[in-house]
Amino acid sequence: MAGESQKAKKERVDNLLSNVGAYQKIYKLLCDNKTAFIQKLKRDFRSVKSELFFGKYKMIEKVLSRTLDTEQLTSLRGTVEYKKSDRVFLYLLSDLPQEKVQSIVDRISHLDYEKVGDTLSSDIVLPVGELLNEESVKVSNTLFKEIEKLGIQNIIINPKTNSIEVTEQIVLGRKGEQMTEEQAKMSKIIGLKNKKHGARIVGCADIPKE
Repeated sequence: MAGESQKAKKERVDNLLSNVGAYQKIYKLLCDNKTAFIQKLKRDFRSVKSELFFGKYKMIEKVLSRTLDTEQLTSLRGTVEYKKSDRVFLYLLSDLPQEKVQSIVDRISHLDYEKVGDTLSSDIVLPVGELLNEESVKVSNTLFKEIEKLGIQNIIINPKTNSIEVTEQIVLGRKGEQMTEEQAKMSKIIGLKNKKHGARIVGCADIPKE
């Protein structure tokens, strides 16, 4: 939540965990750290009476150690280590089985622009003809000067139609290559979003009932 203090976050997590007995399972997810994607996950899980939240494992372990035994805590911790800031661990309290949780995660789609340095997930090719965006709408000719600055050849303004046109097929990049600054800027001009955000289950524990 935007603007939420660390104290408020801790209190919210404490409140969730104090009610842990109301759920059958707790899951640990490794998730792309993209706010819009995480908000989608939270909404979808809340609609099936499940709660997704951030929390540091040590704090969660301390609270759950009163409820879970050592084996269960180890199962929840999982074996996945991560160091990159583009990933984050989330926890999910739910009555749903693991297959159902993963199916919800898999169906939530959030596409974003690939950034400079990302590995291209597909070829970037501009076909001959009017320059169209990903929704098959003509790219405004007001963007032509921006394209010129990128130094991309074989793109002109058609004097008859006043539209931006590609005179020869242009291969901007190939799958597996690292995205350059020029490719990133051109991708935004044509609205090309190839980066798919996702999450996966990396730990799980059954919550014992008294």
